[in-house]
Amino acid sequence: MNMSFQMKTLACGIALAVPLFGCLLPALAAGCGKSDDTATGAGVPDAAPARTAGKGEVCRTTVDCTAPLVCVPSVGSPGGVCEPGAFNITPTAKQCVTIQCEQPTDCCSQQVNSQCPTWEQQCLANPTGLDGARNPYCDAFDRYCKCDAAKWNCIGGACSPHCTGDPDCAGAHCGADGRCVQCVQDAQCGAGRTCVEGACKSPCTTDSECAGFERCAAGTCVPSGCKTDRECVNATRNVQATCGADGKCDSGLKCLGGPFIRLAKIAGQPGGNQYPPPGGQPISEQFNIPAGAVRYYQVLYRDGQGPCGGSTNASNGLKVTWGL
Repeated sequence: MNMSFQMKTLACGIALAVPLFGCLLPALAAGCGKSDDTATGAGVPDAAPARTAGKGEVCRTTVDCTAPLVCVPSVGSPGGVCEPGAFNITPTAKQCVTIQCEQPTDCCSQQVNSQCPTWEQQCLANPTGLDGARNPYCDAFDRYCKCDAAKWNCIGGACSPHCTGDPDCAGAHCGADGRCVQCVQDAQCGAGRTCVEGACKSPCTTDSECAGFERCAAGTCVPSGCKTDRECVNATRNVQATCGADGKCDSGLKCLGGPFIRLAKIAGQPGGNQYPPPGGQPISEQFNIPAGAVRYYQVLYRDGQGPCGGSTNASNGLKVTWGL
Protein backbone atom coordinates (compact mmCIF):
# COMPACT_ATOMS: atom_id res chain seq x y z
CA MET A 1 0.00 0.00 0.00
CA ASN A 2 1.47 3.33 -1.04
CA MET A 3 1.09 6.19 1.51
CA SER A 4 2.39 9.78 1.45
CA PHE A 5 3.27 11.77 4.61
CA GLN A 6 3.26 15.44 5.58
CA MET A 7 5.21 16.94 8.51
CA LYS A 8 3.27 18.86 11.19
CA THR A 9 4.76 20.69 14.19
CA LEU A 10 3.09 21.19 17.53
CA ALA A 11 3.60 24.14 19.92
CA CYS A 12 6.94 22.97 21.23
CA GLY A 13 7.82 21.31 17.96
CA ILE A 14 7.12 17.56 18.43
CA ALA A 15 7.17 16.50 14.81
CA LEU A 16 4.60 13.85 13.92
CA ALA A 17 4.21 12.00 10.68
CA VAL A 18 0.56 12.14 9.60
CA PRO A 19 -0.54 10.04 6.63
CA LEU A 20 -2.77 11.81 4.21
CA PHE A 21 -5.35 9.07 4.78
CA GLY A 22 -5.55 9.86 8.47
CA CYS A 23 -3.53 7.04 10.11
CA LEU A 24 -1.32 8.34 12.94
CA LEU A 25 2.22 6.98 13.02
CA PRO A 26 4.81 7.36 15.84
CA ALA A 27 6.73 10.63 16.11
CA LEU A 28 9.69 10.84 13.78
CA ALA A 29 11.53 13.74 15.38
CA ALA A 30 11.34 16.05 18.38
CA GLY A 31 12.58 19.63 18.84
CA CYS A 32 11.36 23.21 19.14
CA GLY A 33 10.70 24.87 15.82
CA LYS A 34 8.19 26.93 13.87
CA SER A 35 4.97 25.91 12.25
CA ASP A 36 6.48 26.29 8.80
CA ASP A 37 9.40 23.92 9.48
CA THR A 38 10.25 21.63 6.61
CA ALA A 39 10.62 17.94 6.84
CA THR A 40 14.24 18.34 7.80
CA GLY A 41 13.26 20.07 11.07
CA ALA A 42 15.41 23.21 10.35
CA GLY A 43 13.88 26.49 11.62
CA VAL A 44 13.60 29.63 9.55
CA PRO A 45 16.10 32.27 10.87
CA ASP A 46 14.71 35.25 12.79
CA ALA A 47 14.43 38.50 10.83
CA ALA A 48 17.51 40.79 10.98
CA PRO A 49 17.17 43.70 13.47
CA ALA A 50 15.99 46.99 11.95
CA ARG A 51 18.80 49.35 10.86
CA THR A 52 19.21 52.43 13.03
CA ALA A 53 19.25 55.82 11.32
CA GLY A 54 22.48 57.68 10.61
CA LYS A 55 23.30 61.38 10.76
CA GLY A 56 20.79 63.47 8.83
CA GLU A 57 18.25 60.67 8.51
CA VAL A 58 14.70 60.89 9.85
CA CYS A 59 13.71 59.51 13.23
CA ARG A 60 10.81 59.42 15.69
CA THR A 61 12.80 59.02 18.90
CA THR A 62 16.49 58.83 19.85
CA VAL A 63 16.17 55.03 19.94
CA ASP A 64 15.87 55.16 16.14
CA CYS A 65 19.31 56.80 15.82
CA THR A 66 22.73 55.17 15.80
CA ALA A 67 24.56 56.01 19.05
CA PRO A 68 25.71 58.59 20.01
CA LEU A 69 23.29 60.49 17.73
CA VAL A 70 20.07 61.93 19.14
CA CYS A 71 16.73 62.66 17.50
CA VAL A 72 16.34 66.43 17.11
CA PRO A 73 12.69 67.48 16.49
CA SER A 74 11.91 69.11 13.15
CA VAL A 75 9.73 72.20 13.09
CA GLY A 76 6.31 71.45 11.59
CA SER A 77 6.96 67.71 11.43
CA PRO A 78 5.91 64.93 13.84
CA GLY A 79 9.36 63.37 13.60
CA GLY A 80 12.92 64.61 13.66
CA VAL A 81 16.45 64.18 12.28
CA CYS A 82 19.37 62.27 13.80
CA GLU A 83 22.13 64.70 14.79
CA PRO A 84 25.21 64.59 17.09
CA GLY A 85 24.24 64.97 20.72
CA ALA A 86 27.63 66.34 21.78
CA PHE A 87 30.31 68.16 19.80
CA ASN A 88 33.15 67.95 22.37
CA ILE A 89 34.26 71.50 21.60
CA THR A 90 35.91 73.57 24.31
CA PRO A 91 34.23 77.00 24.55
CA THR A 92 36.50 79.97 23.80
CA ALA A 93 36.11 83.73 23.57
CA LYS A 94 36.82 83.63 19.83
CA GLN A 95 34.28 84.40 17.13
CA CYS A 96 33.94 83.94 13.37
CA VAL A 97 34.58 87.01 11.25
CA THR A 98 34.42 87.67 7.52
CA ILE A 99 37.65 88.87 5.94
CA GLN A 100 38.51 89.98 2.43
CA CYS A 101 42.17 89.07 2.46
CA GLU A 102 45.14 87.66 4.29
CA GLN A 103 47.73 89.17 1.95
CA PRO A 104 47.67 91.89 -0.76
CA THR A 105 47.46 89.40 -3.63
CA ASP A 106 44.06 88.28 -2.32
CA CYS A 107 42.71 91.74 -3.17
CA CYS A 108 43.27 91.47 -6.92
CA SER A 109 40.10 89.42 -7.38
CA GLN A 110 37.99 92.02 -5.57
CA GLN A 111 37.66 94.25 -8.65
CA VAL A 112 37.94 92.21 -11.86
CA ASN A 113 36.96 94.10 -15.02
CA SER A 114 34.36 92.25 -17.06
CA GLN A 115 36.29 93.11 -20.24
CA CYS A 116 39.40 91.20 -19.15
CA PRO A 117 38.64 88.00 -21.15
CA THR A 118 38.02 90.07 -24.31
CA TRP A 119 41.16 92.16 -23.87
CA GLU A 120 43.27 89.08 -23.30
CA GLN A 121 41.85 87.37 -26.40
CA GLN A 122 42.48 90.44 -28.57
CA CYS A 123 46.00 90.78 -27.20
CA LEU A 124 46.90 87.14 -27.86
CA ALA A 125 45.48 87.31 -31.38
CA ASN A 126 47.40 90.47 -32.34
CA PRO A 127 50.19 91.41 -29.88
CA THR A 128 51.28 94.26 -32.18
CA GLY A 129 49.42 96.54 -34.56
CA LEU A 130 50.09 97.19 -38.23
CA ASP A 131 52.50 99.96 -37.29
CA GLY A 132 54.48 97.58 -35.08
CA ALA A 133 53.32 99.24 -31.88
CA ARG A 134 52.01 97.16 -29.01
CA ASN A 135 48.30 96.34 -29.18
CA PRO A 136 46.35 98.70 -26.83
CA TYR A 137 44.33 95.71 -25.67
CA CYS A 138 47.52 94.24 -24.22
CA ASP A 139 48.16 97.46 -22.30
CA ALA A 140 44.58 97.46 -20.96
CA PHE A 141 44.87 93.83 -19.90
CA ASP A 142 48.18 94.42 -18.10
CA ARG A 143 46.88 97.53 -16.33
CA TYR A 144 43.43 96.40 -15.23
CA CYS A 145 43.49 92.62 -15.20
CA LYS A 146 46.88 91.42 -14.02
CA CYS A 147 47.44 91.13 -10.29
CA ASP A 148 49.90 93.69 -8.94
CA ALA A 149 50.19 93.30 -5.17
CA ALA A 150 51.94 96.65 -4.96
CA LYS A 151 48.62 98.33 -5.81
CA TRP A 152 46.80 96.90 -2.77
CA ASN A 153 46.88 96.97 1.00
CA CYS A 154 45.54 94.17 3.17
CA ILE A 155 45.09 95.62 6.66
CA GLY A 156 42.92 94.01 9.31
CA GLY A 157 41.50 91.56 6.77
CA ALA A 158 40.21 94.38 4.54
CA CYS A 159 41.41 95.41 1.07
CA SER A 160 42.16 98.99 0.12
CA PRO A 161 44.08 100.50 -2.82
CA HIS A 162 47.72 101.28 -2.15
CA CYS A 163 48.58 104.91 -2.79
CA THR A 164 51.91 106.58 -3.51
CA GLY A 165 50.70 110.20 -3.28
CA ASP A 166 47.64 112.36 -2.74
CA PRO A 167 46.65 112.28 -6.45
CA ASP A 168 45.89 108.55 -6.01
CA CYS A 169 43.30 109.29 -3.30
CA ALA A 170 40.64 111.40 -5.06
CA GLY A 171 40.50 114.29 -2.62
CA ALA A 172 41.85 112.43 0.39
CA HIS A 173 45.44 112.12 1.54
CA CYS A 174 47.99 109.33 1.18
CA GLY A 175 49.21 108.13 4.54
CA ALA A 176 52.66 106.81 5.40
CA ASP A 177 51.42 103.20 5.17
CA GLY A 178 50.05 103.61 1.64
CA ARG A 179 46.39 104.01 2.67
CA CYS A 180 44.13 106.83 1.58
CA VAL A 181 43.05 108.64 4.75
CA GLN A 182 41.15 111.76 5.73
CA CYS A 183 44.20 113.49 7.14
CA VAL A 184 47.86 113.11 7.92
CA GLN A 185 48.24 116.23 10.07
CA ASP A 186 46.05 118.44 12.26
CA ALA A 187 46.13 121.37 9.81
CA GLN A 188 44.05 119.32 7.35
CA CYS A 189 41.18 118.97 9.84
CA GLY A 190 40.14 122.54 10.53
CA ALA A 191 39.94 124.57 13.72
CA GLY A 192 39.42 122.67 16.96
CA ARG A 193 39.91 119.22 15.44
CA THR A 194 42.90 116.90 15.48
CA CYS A 195 44.11 114.16 13.16
CA VAL A 196 44.04 110.82 14.95
CA GLU A 197 45.13 107.72 13.02
CA GLY A 198 44.17 109.26 9.69
CA ALA A 199 40.78 110.62 10.79
CA CYS A 200 39.77 114.11 11.90
CA LYS A 201 38.27 114.05 15.37
CA SER A 202 36.87 116.63 17.71
CA PRO A 203 38.40 116.82 21.18
CA CYS A 204 36.88 114.26 23.55
CA THR A 205 35.10 115.40 26.69
CA THR A 206 34.31 112.06 28.37
CA ASP A 207 35.74 108.54 28.40
CA SER A 208 32.63 107.26 26.62
CA GLU A 209 33.74 109.04 23.45
CA CYS A 210 36.92 106.92 23.33
CA ALA A 211 37.49 103.36 22.18
CA GLY A 212 37.74 100.47 24.62
CA PHE A 213 40.67 100.60 27.05
CA GLU A 214 41.18 104.30 26.30
CA ARG A 215 40.54 107.35 28.48
CA CYS A 216 39.93 110.99 27.61
CA ALA A 217 42.86 113.14 28.74
CA ALA A 218 43.14 116.82 27.77
CA GLY A 219 40.73 116.32 24.88
CA THR A 220 42.60 113.32 23.48
CA CYS A 221 41.83 109.61 23.80
CA VAL A 222 44.89 107.83 25.17
CA PRO A 223 45.50 104.11 25.89
CA SER A 224 44.93 103.27 29.54
CA GLY A 225 44.29 99.52 29.78
CA CYS A 226 41.37 98.01 31.62
CA LYS A 227 39.99 99.52 34.80
CA THR A 228 37.22 97.09 35.76
CA ASP A 229 36.42 93.41 35.35
CA ARG A 230 33.29 94.39 33.44
CA GLU A 231 35.39 95.91 30.66
CA CYS A 232 37.29 92.62 30.30
CA VAL A 233 34.11 90.53 30.26
CA ASN A 234 32.77 92.74 27.46
CA ALA A 235 36.04 92.66 25.48
CA THR A 236 36.73 88.92 25.76
CA ARG A 237 33.12 87.66 26.01
CA ASN A 238 34.24 85.51 28.90
CA VAL A 239 32.26 85.90 32.13
CA GLN A 240 35.31 84.76 34.12
CA ALA A 241 37.60 87.49 32.73
CA THR A 242 39.18 89.86 35.25
CA CYS A 243 41.18 93.07 35.02
CA GLY A 244 44.76 92.62 36.20
CA ALA A 245 46.84 95.15 38.09
CA ASP A 246 48.84 95.75 34.90
CA GLY A 247 45.74 96.92 33.04
CA LYS A 248 45.49 93.72 30.98
CA CYS A 249 42.60 91.27 30.95
CA ASP A 250 42.92 87.78 32.39
CA SER A 251 40.28 85.54 30.84
CA GLY A 252 39.87 82.90 33.52
CA LEU A 253 40.05 82.03 37.23
CA LYS A 254 43.05 83.67 38.83
CA CYS A 255 45.00 82.76 41.94
CA LEU A 256 45.07 85.83 44.21
CA GLY A 257 46.99 86.46 47.38
CA GLY A 258 50.23 84.84 48.39
CA PRO A 259 52.86 83.80 49.01
CA PHE A 260 53.53 82.47 45.48
CA ILE A 261 56.00 79.64 44.79
CA ARG A 262 57.22 78.74 41.30
CA LEU A 263 57.15 74.97 40.92
CA ALA A 264 59.18 74.83 37.72
CA LYS A 265 59.99 76.53 34.41
CA ILE A 266 59.34 74.21 31.50
CA ALA A 267 59.98 74.61 27.75
CA GLY A 268 56.79 74.05 25.78
CA GLN A 269 56.50 70.78 23.88
CA PRO A 270 54.13 69.77 21.06
CA GLY A 271 51.16 67.96 22.54
CA GLY A 272 51.49 69.56 26.00
CA ASN A 273 53.63 69.29 29.10
CA GLN A 274 53.51 67.27 32.29
CA TYR A 275 54.85 68.14 35.72
CA PRO A 276 56.38 66.38 37.46
CA PRO A 277 57.76 64.51 34.45
CA PRO A 278 57.36 60.72 34.37
CA GLY A 279 59.40 59.26 37.21
CA GLY A 280 59.87 62.66 38.86
CA GLN A 281 59.38 63.35 42.56
CA PRO A 282 55.72 64.11 43.40
CA ILE A 283 54.81 67.70 44.23
CA SER A 284 53.56 66.67 47.66
CA GLU A 285 57.02 65.28 48.50
CA GLN A 286 58.92 68.21 46.99
CA PHE A 287 57.08 70.68 49.22
CA ASN A 288 56.26 68.39 52.12
CA ILE A 289 52.48 68.91 51.78
CA PRO A 290 50.50 67.13 54.53
CA ALA A 291 47.29 65.20 53.89
CA GLY A 292 44.21 67.42 53.95
CA ALA A 293 46.15 70.58 53.05
CA VAL A 294 44.64 72.89 50.41
CA ARG A 295 46.80 74.42 47.71
CA TYR A 296 46.06 76.51 44.60
CA TYR A 297 47.86 76.08 41.28
CA GLN A 298 48.01 78.00 38.01
CA VAL A 299 50.09 77.83 34.81
CA LEU A 300 51.50 80.97 33.18
CA TYR A 301 52.58 80.67 29.54
CA ARG A 302 53.53 82.66 26.47
CA ASP A 303 50.64 83.33 24.08
CA GLY A 304 51.16 85.41 20.95
CA GLN A 305 47.41 86.01 20.84
CA GLY A 306 46.82 86.57 24.53
CA PRO A 307 43.91 88.56 25.96
CA CYS A 308 43.67 92.21 24.92
CA GLY A 309 46.65 91.92 22.57
CA GLY A 310 49.04 90.70 25.28
CA SER A 311 51.78 88.11 24.72
CA THR A 312 51.13 86.07 27.88
CA ASN A 313 48.21 84.10 29.23
CA ALA A 314 47.31 81.90 32.17
CA SER A 315 45.29 78.78 32.79
CA ASN A 316 42.34 78.81 35.18
CA GLY A 317 43.31 78.55 38.82
CA LEU A 318 42.94 75.05 40.28
CA LYS A 319 42.12 74.25 43.90
CA VAL A 320 43.61 70.97 45.15
CA THR A 321 42.91 69.24 48.46
CA TRP A 322 45.73 66.77 49.04
CA GLY A 323 44.82 63.31 50.27
CA LEU A 324 46.80 60.50 51.84
